[in-house]
Amino acid sequence: MCIAQTSLSAILIASSLTPEVEARMPVHRYYVDELPDRWIVRADDMCEIPCGDRDEALQTAKKVARLKHRHGDLSEILAPDGYGEYMPEWSCGLDKEDQEH
Repeated sequence: MCIAQTSLSAILIASSLTPEVEARMPVHRYYVDELPDRWIVRADDMCEIPCGDRDEALQTAKKVARLKHRHGDLSEILAPDGYGEYMPEWSCGLDKEDQEH
């Protein structure tokens, strides 16, 4: 599933949520992606941060998410599983503490 499909699914789901649930949805999403020659972190605004490997990409995404969370925003990191589906790897601000998924 590509990022556009993931975003479309999120929009369709979010359109049917109650205000209480919607208020707790992540504001910022960071996608960890593998390219042929490197890993990248892609932000909501499609800004890309190059990284050497998956672990570095996850750590970089966590740093950026924590920085955003300092301003009160909810953040989530998504990475592809073994089947290419984007799954939550980590979130910040959803339950006051960082969460590994």
